[in-house]
Amino acid sequence: MHLLTAQAGSIDDGTDPIDLGQTPGDIVVLTSADTEIAGLARAKEANKNNAQSTFPSLRLANILNLSHNYSVDLYIEQTLSQAKLIVIRVLGGPSYWQYGLDEVTRLARANNIKLAVISGSAYKDETLDSYSTIKTKQADQLWAYLVEGGPDNYANFLKTTAHLIDPNQKSPSPAKPLPKAGLYWPGESKLTLEKLQTEVWQN
Repeated sequence: MHLLTAQAGSIDDGTDPIDLGQTPGDIVVLTSADTEIAGLARAKEANKNNAQSTFPSLRLANILNLSHNYSVDLYIEQTLSQAKLIVIRVLGGPSYWQYGLDEVTRLARANNIKLAVISGSAYKDETLDSYSTIKTKQADQLWAYLVEGGPDNYANFLKTTAHLIDPNQKSPSPAKPLPKAGLYWPGESKLTLEKLQTEVWQN
């Protein structure tokens, strides 16, 4: 069997297994959204800059690189087996990543690893709830942070994961909804429609 080594930006087409070569971490997040991976990585870096040196180690990976069953087995052995919390964002229901869900759930239950399996879309998928080992309410909170997105929500997502594996860590506030649309004008940091009408347009 030909085994590929994952490269940044590469996605497995399912033909050959991929070795992500990722070292273990306390928290592992799997998602198919590169924007979430980038956002969480930036939030982790910002957290480090805020002198939060005790924050758990974090590993991020694109679930699309784990489409081959052997890739899943290898990732479980090398990375997930030593995690304290695993968060998996699944787009398309359990059947989209059935082997992976079954194997990771088996690992989590056998080794007392906290597991959150959440929807990969903006709509909750209740068929995923039974795979999680944490409370549904806790998994929904993690999902809400990623659905809303933005720096604050990504930061609070990480804080919540830290709280889940260490209750002494402060639990953050719920997800903050982001505006679906906004106003932009060069030089104006806080622009409202009223200000645009009375000040900007008149000038």
